[in-house]
Amino acid sequence: ADDVLDYTADEAALGKHLGADLAEGKATLPLIHALGHANADRRQRLREIIERGTIDAMPEVLDAIVASDSVAYSHSRALHYASKAEAALQSLPDNEWTAALRGLARYAIVRSN
Repeated sequence: ADDVLDYTADEAALGKHLGADLAEGKATLPLIHALGHANADRRQRLREIIERGTIDAMPEVLDAIVASDSVAYSHSRALHYASKAEAALQSLPDNEWTAALRGLARYAIVRSN
């Protein structure tokens, strides 16, 4: 879910510039998904953008992410893994520590900054 924030969050609330991961050359899940659904030309262009780590190309990256529905895909994967984490906690004693871990799994999905 954190990967999605780099493309969708309110910059002031996030506390960092949108596209910071891109500027650092990090290929986040939304970007990886967009790469997998892009045509050859767009895929090559996205790879160049990642390698250069340029924030100037953010509109182009956002277009690819929107076109491939990568935000929804990334969110669904986050929900899947949060659900698996909560299921794994069911075998542990119900106490303040497991409650905190369940809360953390849920928070990771809903956070906006």
